Amino acid sequence: MTATEFISQEIINETKSEMLISNKTIKQIAGEMNFTDLSTFSTYFKSSTGMSPSEFLIYSKELGIQARKNRNRKEEFTS
Repeated sequence: MTATEFISQEIINETKSEMLISNKTIKQIAGEMNFTDLSTFSTYFKSSTGMSPSEFLIYSKELGIQARKNRNRKEEFTS
């Protein structure tokens, strides 16, 4: 992995974390990551992850809901 790839990966990881744990908008997070506009950020994010920032949030939310459902089902069977 090159230094550029490493830095890019760290930016994406930090961005994902902020998107999941904060109440900030995607635009606010993009600004904090030093992107000058939302379009550039969205293009960068999508080229790195294969999905837009909005798609990532929807996908992550669906995964969280599914994980909670699975955990609840497991608790029902063990009770």
